[in-house]
Amino acid sequence: MRRLPFVLPLAVLTACATAPQPQPSVPPASLRDFRSIAEANAKAARDYCDAVIADAIARTPNLAAIELQASLTRRLERWSAQSAVQIGDAAFQSASTASAAVAADEKAEIAALEQESTRLRGARACVIQNLENLGSIGYRRLVANSSPGVDTPTIDVQQGSLALTERPLDVAIDGVGFFAVRLPDGGTGYTRDGSFQVNANGNLVTSQGHILLTEITVPTDTLDISIDSSGRVFVARASVPDTSVEVGRIVLARFPSPQFVASVSATSFAATAASGEPILCEPGQHGVGILRQRCLENSNAIQLREVEALREVDERLVALHARLGWLRPPTASSDRTAASK
Repeated sequence: MRRLPFVLPLAVLTACATAPQPQPSVPPASLRDFRSIAEANAKAARDYCDAVIADAIARTPNLAAIELQASLTRRLERWSAQSAVQIGDAAFQSASTASAAVAADEKAEIAALEQESTRLRGARACVIQNLENLGSIGYRRLVANSSPGVDTPTIDVQQGSLALTERPLDVAIDGVGFFAVRLPDGGTGYTRDGSFQVNANGNLVTSQGHILLTEITVPTDTLDISIDSSGRVFVARASVPDTSVEVGRIVLARFPSPQFVASVSATSFAATAASGEPILCEPGQHGVGILRQRCLENSNAIQLREVEALREVDERLVALHARLGWLRPPTASSDRTAASK
């Protein structure tokens, strides 16, 4: 007698068709988690198949158990494989998307950290220069610029302390302003260093040999020289020792934004677009300071403050470089190598 083709009961087919597909309990955090999640999903699918087969056999005792199990196994394994592939594809796509997002975030963070590293290294260079010029007359300490993308430092315009020297050609500015000098290239420079000298031509010059913008010539037979608070220069000559003669006036330059002048050397500065064009004024006029003869202005960099600033910058640099992975923690092998030396 011809056997009819084996047909699964409607209840079993319905159960297979509507069975919920196992889903990953936790989305993959990275591509490294994909394999373990896919394996767990496949196992869940196989366990589910076994449970459905056992339930179907229990519900159909009048059918041949072996034939029923074989047919169910073929159908449910196809469903299991398809389900695992779908879940795996979804997991892989999720992991790929998450990995790309993490990579983009890390790239942006690295770029920001590298920019901060550049800024901190610039700040460290400013502090080092300040420490090197603690004893420079008229020095203005450098201040690192905190504005994004701006590397040029500004200067601290706070006045340094005045020191009495009793030298007639030493002059300090008490207040705002710079001495204006003529540079060798014909340009104009600015300084707070008032340790003047008389050159071979009798000109009053700075310690760097730059002639004052308003040239002052000191006669060769000068016995004494005096400079008042308004910048007027008087000399007593051997020919008329009891009479003081005015030979010129020292003027000062005032900038609209003096913190933005460019530092050419330790004590020399130049005008910039940010500082604005300077105005030449007589000392004591239009907001500029007065002159103090026989005095010099000390550097406005203070050792304790600069040392503390250096320590803070170095700590931040070490932490930042460690975050970037530029500094590696010591390994056991390197510890043993160091101990053996």
